[in-house]
Amino acid sequence: MPSRAPQRELLSEPAIQTVLLNGSLEGLIVAGKFVTALAMGRPLLWIGATNGESGGLIRAFGCGVIARPDSAAALAEVLHELRENCATGSTRLRTTALRAQTL
Repeated sequence: MPSRAPQRELLSEPAIQTVLLNGSLEGLIVAGKFVTALAMGRPLLWIGATNGESGGLIRAFGCGVIARPDSAAALAEVLHELRENCATGSTRLRTTALRAQTL
């Protein structure tokens, strides 16, 4: 019977919640996924306005990363960085998950 330890480790890793919001809605609503991710203690990948309420919370509390919605290259860079962090055993996602839980 195969060991279940690798599955447990994989499932216990903090997943990152991707949240998008059209810039025209910034200031009118907060994305439901944003609130849910924080409630679950998940780090966020915010693709939206950096100067809005959600982007400000992420910057203030360090509970995720922000990618500009108008640049595919910037998003690719953020995704590459996150992949490298996971591959090298970096604690960045764990740290952002812990910070998300404190909000």
